[in-house]
Amino acid sequence: MLALLCALVFASDPAVTVRTPQERQVIQQTDRGTTYVPVEVVAATGIGRLVASARPTAGGAELANAVLAKQPGGSPESTSSFTGKLALPAGGWYRLAITVDGIAGPVEVAHVERFGVGEVFVVAGQSNSTNYGEEKMASMEDRVSAFDGERWTLAADPMPGVQDGSSGGSPWPLVGKQLATAWNVPVAFASCGFGGTSVLQWQAQAAPLEGRKQPLYAALVQRMKALGGVRAVLWHQGESDANAGMSTAEYTAKFIALRDALAKELGTSPVWVVANVSFVPDLAKTKMDAIRAAQQQLWKDKVALQGPNTDDLLGPMRHSQDKIHFSKAGLEAHAKRWSDQLVALFAKQ
Repeated sequence: MLALLCALVFASDPAVTVRTPQERQVIQQTDRGTTYVPVEVVAATGIGRLVASARPTAGGAELANAVLAKQPGGSPESTSSFTGKLALPAGGWYRLAITVDGIAGPVEVAHVERFGVGEVFVVAGQSNSTNYGEEKMASMEDRVSAFDGERWTLAADPMPGVQDGSSGGSPWPLVGKQLATAWNVPVAFASCGFGGTSVLQWQAQAAPLEGRKQPLYAALVQRMKALGGVRAVLWHQGESDANAGMSTAEYTAKFIALRDALAKELGTSPVWVVANVSFVPDLAKTKMDAIRAAQQQLWKDKVALQGPNTDDLLGPMRHSQDKIHFSKAGLEAHAKRWSDQLVALFAKQ
């Protein structure tokens, strides 16, 4: 009876906390069919045997379970960390249940209603990678999440996590819907771009922008480390450097320096997908061509994978006021080009 009473207390105890996975978190699937999803729970040191299990949120049989191991540290009067891994196929949403043994059987003490195993992308670059579109794109699909560096939410504009505080529209909710439909897995985006920035300002040694404490590169590193694994970094940047007259050789060298610095920082080399983008209204074609040539050289040299071309989305595809950002029609076309290219690059794993 005492054990059952204790279990009931734990079931209502908010101190039993799931740290990982978080609500709406998407874990990058592996290419081997099974992904080992880390689980971390914080609970009273003497709570007893904790078991993590997962089943489809919509209902169905249990897919995986694991006994969580108490990590060193803590005392009978304190809390401890309990960890384990769940072997899951790509898919979701899944429901995580944390149970403790009671006399009458397992008693649930914590849960996460939605997490998934699917495809995760980091988005970086300048304003057309952030929220400068003329109209906001609403949530398109429940299986698409956004990660701001700390919290997971339903993907909708303005996309959280951008470094420039922009509050308009982006292509990413619609890209996510198209990818989730094509692959039938949850999809997530971590957007960390900043409008008007040069590839020079994304270098590892670059100083923070005026009025900001954190360099752009540091935020990119933070997102990558927090996510643990991603399918690719989506790079949509080049207009500022075209406007400044940067040469093909300099752009190529600076992008490679950024890619190599991030690989060294992470201890692994993430895949980059680079868009062909340089358009600035009324700018000399030779300046735009220099940046386009650099991006194409990165593809040719296999430094990055080929992203979409968006320079020819002109006229009604552009913002009615500034002519450089995208209208609603432009965001839809932008999204389709990104999703088509990503589907072509990354067949369902």
